[in-house]
Amino acid sequence: MLNLTHQLLIAAPLMPDPNFSRTVTYMLEHNAEGAVGLIINRPSPRCLQHLFSHVNIDCHDQSIAERHYQLGGPVSLEQGFILFRPYSGQSGTVQAGADIGLSCSHELLSSIAHGDGPENAQIILGYAGWQAGQLEREFAINGWLNCPATPELLFELPLAQRWTTALEQAGVSSPAFFDSQTGHA
Repeated sequence: MLNLTHQLLIAAPLMPDPNFSRTVTYMLEHNAEGAVGLIINRPSPRCLQHLFSHVNIDCHDQSIAERHYQLGGPVSLEQGFILFRPYSGQSGTVQAGADIGLSCSHELLSSIAHGDGPENAQIILGYAGWQAGQLEREFAINGWLNCPATPELLFELPLAQRWTTALEQAGVSSPAFFDSQTGHA
């Protein structure tokens, strides 16, 4: 069985599902029971200030308050995650990869709002989930590609560049190579 845990799941250029069109998903878990991941390149139209107000956190740093959180997938949009490069002040954190931490901690969110949290952090609401065998079937019909997850792609690359860069890392030099007529005689 293909194991995509801690890999990047990349929507193929012809992905028909609008929930996943042009997305890159960091896979938290993939096993015989299903898969769970966080889309890492879909900004919310709302700023962090909206989120901070909703969970009663004061943020006095306008540059932090004006950043946008991300939409991690179509499931449980009220569930929040913090994906980050680990730092010394972490608590309530799960190691999601070699250099990647994952937390749902209100304390860590508050630290970020006050400028004391990890420098490289993404605040994400919602997640993507697949039932047992579903992702494998979608892979079989060329709906997805994958490549290794790197901290650089997860945290340093601008959101708008993540999909094309991940495609390149998966060996696709141009999305134009995918043609809806491929395989038709």
